[in-house]
Amino acid sequence: MAAIRRFSSQLIRDKSYVSSAHPKSHINLIANAVPQDESDSEKNYRKLFEENQLWNHNYWQDNNTRFLKEKAEFIEKQRLQQGDDSIAFSQEDLIPFYKEFLDKNYNKHIEYNREWYRRQFKLLIPAFQAYLASKKRSLKRFFPSSR
Repeated sequence: MAAIRRFSSQLIRDKSYVSSAHPKSHINLIANAVPQDESDSEKNYRKLFEENQLWNHNYWQDNNTRFLKEKAEFIEKQRLQQGDDSIAFSQEDLIPFYKEFLDKNYNKHIEYNREWYRRQFKLLIPAFQAYLASKKRSLKRFFPSSR
C-alpha cells in the first residue's frame, strides 16, 4: 500500500491506480479513487476492500517468502548430499520439493481459500450499496434539483 500512497492525495482522489506486482507477494495493489463527496457506503466498501487487499498481500508475501527460503534450503541440502556446490537444478529436479511444500501447506491453502471466499462474499452488499450511492450522486449531477 505504501508504494501506491506515494501519489499525491489529489491524484488518488481523481483516479484509481494499480501498482506493478509487489516483489514478494506478486500482488498488484490498487489505490481506489476517493471522490470528494464520497458517501458513507462508498467509504465503508473502500475500507473493506483495502482490508481484504492488505490481508491477501500479507498472506502471499509470507507464503512466497517461506517458499523461497525452503526452496533454497532444499537446493543446499541436495548440493551437500551430492558434494557439488555448482549443480544447477531444473524444474524436474525440484518436483520433490514442490510436492513436499504443497503437501505440508495444504491445510493453510485450504484455509486461505475459505477465508478468501468468505471475505469476497462479505464485500457483495457493501459493493452494491456503494454502487447505488455512486449512481445516486451521478443522477444528482445530471439532474440538479431546482431550488
